Amino acid sequence: MVAERSAKIQKLVELGEAAHLLFRTKKVDREALLKLSQDIIDLEKTVNAPLGKLPPNRADGLCPNCGIACGGAAFCTGCGLNIDEFFTRPILVCRACGFMVAEEDVYCGICGSKREEQ
Repeated sequence: MVAERSAKIQKLVELGEAAHLLFRTKKVDREALLKLSQDIIDLEKTVNAPLGKLPPNRADGLCPNCGIACGGAAFCTGCGLNIDEFFTRPILVCRACGFMVAEEDVYCGICGSKREEQ
């Protein structure tokens, strides 16, 4: 996991350097930028997978927003999320990385991909 995080940081540095080059010279390889961006998305999938790629399950008794144990409560005592409302709304999943995306979100908060209509 540490190696993947280090690799992600290195790719972000490379992407930043390429963007800086664009502003200085207006000559940058678009394909190289797209490749670096995809590499970062792939690394984020690996790094974030242990955080819980699957949609939450009400039976586990954990708040789907902050992860603290709240048993069968209607509201989370940690963040105040209306748990009943959360589990009655449809749970959407990002097609790029597989993480949860709220219905009102346009972009995934993990990989930044634009959410497609599902």
